[in-house]
Amino acid sequence: MDIEKLVKYVAEASGDPRNEQLLAKLRRQIGNNIDQHRLLEPRLPAAGERVGIDPMRPKTAALAFDRIWAPPTVIPAPPGEVAVYGGTDVEVWLQALGAYGEYIGNDRFTGWIYCLYPELEGQPDTSRRVLAESLRQTHGMNAVPVYSSGRDRATEYHAGSYEVVVGVLANVALVDEEQITWQQVLEFRADSQARADYRRFIHWLDSDMVGKSEGYISDEVSVRLEQYEAGLRKHGVSTVLGGLESVMDPKFIGATSVALAGITFGTGSVAVGAASAVALGVGKIACTVARGMLDISAARTGENAEVAFVHEVRGKLGTAP
Repeated sequence: MDIEKLVKYVAEASGDPRNEQLLAKLRRQIGNNIDQHRLLEPRLPAAGERVGIDPMRPKTAALAFDRIWAPPTVIPAPPGEVAVYGGTDVEVWLQALGAYGEYIGNDRFTGWIYCLYPELEGQPDTSRRVLAESLRQTHGMNAVPVYSSGRDRATEYHAGSYEVVVGVLANVALVDEEQITWQQVLEFRADSQARADYRRFIHWLDSDMVGKSEGYISDEVSVRLEQYEAGLRKHGVSTVLGGLESVMDPKFIGATSVALAGITFGTGSVAVGAASAVALGVGKIACTVARGMLDISAARTGENAEVAFVHEVRGKLGTAP
């Protein structure tokens, strides 16, 4: 890491590159900042893990990626098992330049990026794209810059571009980055059913949504989600009503009367008769509910089940629609 080069860039951006007092101050501050936050020490993901770069929505991104990029300076810090940092020159420069906004105008803040990556000039989300490229070049990391605005709703999906999932979770599942906690995110990530639902969702995207825009995908997910949840509600209501119908079934009432007859005619004890009646009722209700739960389980893996992941996220982490 060439600290002197960074110091001179900040000084030049301030318009006073020959001010020795300023240069000395910048050397001291930048050096202390690098040491204090350990900006040169990488925290790398395991081989094959996908890393999402979305500084504004890290918790939402963590629902869609194996790991998320988080510099040591971010507060509050994400959990260690989620956060990734490469310690590259680009990362150090971005953090240092961000800390010296008093000296640097916006044009100079991005100007150095275009010197390194001229092909990015004029493109939005430049810092994220530069970060991804730096992490790929330095560490071979599978890093993905996540879309940040409605502009990307027109971007076509291709197999493996899972950053679109973050937009779907924010816009359809209504995940509020400010409201959810890291503990909730970690618990959801550890849920085996959620992981299975995620794989099914990604498989559907790769199979059916290639070439479609993010806007189209979000709309399609919304429609399928509405149908999927309607099916779950239908089976859930049927299960409850089935249990109630068991209690009102004349055959059940007759069986209960026979059981209680032993009490009336002295052929059985009160305890035995009452227990028999309760057992008959509970047993029949349990069978009905069990059959209903099988129907719900089938609904969860049947028609429109490809959006079950979005349903789970909205139910556990989303805000009310």
